[in-house]
Amino acid sequence: GPSSEITVTVDDTTKKVTLTWTQTPGATGYKIYRTATPGTYGASVLRTTIGSGATVTFLDDGSATSTGTPPLVNTTNLWFRSAVLSGAGAGGVWSPTGVWYWRIAAYDSTGAFIGGSQEISVNVDVSTKKVTLTWVAFPNATTYKVYRTQSSGVYTSPAFVATITSPTVTYDDTGIALTAGTLPSQVTYNVPPTTFTAGSSPLAFGNIAIGQEGFYWLNRIVTSGTPEVGNPRQAVVQIAETS
Repeated sequence: GPSSEITVTVDDTTKKVTLTWTQTPGATGYKIYRTATPGTYGASVLRTTIGSGATVTFLDDGSATSTGTPPLVNTTNLWFRSAVLSGAGAGGVWSPTGVWYWRIAAYDSTGAFIGGSQEISVNVDVSTKKVTLTWVAFPNATTYKVYRTQSSGVYTSPAFVATITSPTVTYDDTGIALTAGTLPSQVTYNVPPTTFTAGSSPLAFGNIAIGQEGFYWLNRIVTSGTPEVGNPRQAVVQIAETS
C-alpha cells in the first residue's frame, strides 16, 4: 500500500531530510519516491529501495533519483489473510451457494478510505455453513468494511456486508443479504478533487491587493459523506499571501 504524500522545503543544499513511517504488515521492503511536483511522480522518481520491512526510516541527502514510478494499485494480498469455510450447521443462510468473493476496506478516524485489500474467494457448497474472514490490522485504521460479490472484481452496490471496529480483524460471514454500498475505487488521501465547491461554511477571503501574489495548496483531503457511495472528497485549503 502507498503512504500519503509528505512535503519538506529544503532551504539549504547541505541539509538532509529524515523520513520516518509506520511498518506495514507483511512488508519485506519499501521503495521511496521523490518529486518536486506535488502529486506527480513520473518515470524516474525512485530515490531508493529498502530491503527490510523492519526498516522504517531513510535519510535523503538529495542524491539523484533513478528510473522507477510508484505502482497505481496494490497487487498483494498480505493483509487479507484467510477465508475459512466451516462445517454445516454453523448458522449460514447462503442464497445462492457457490463461489463468493470478498474484499476489505480500511478507514481512519476521519472516515477517509486509506486502504483496500485484494480479493479472496471461497466456494460455499452448503447454505448452512459460514465463512470466517481474517486480516492483519491496517496501519491507522479505526474501522473496516466488508464487501462481498459473486462476480470477481465487481463490487458495485449492493455489495456491503458489515462494518468492523478496530482492533477486531475477523468477521464471520453467514451469507446475510447484501445492502447498499460500493467498494471505493481509490484511497482518499493524495487524490485531489476535480473541482472545489463551498460547503455550508463558505471560505472567507480578505482583501487581496492588485498585483499581490497568492499561494494555494491542499493541506489534507478527507471524505465527505459516505465514502462507499462514489467516494466523494472534500479539501481543506490553506492560503498564504505575499506582496
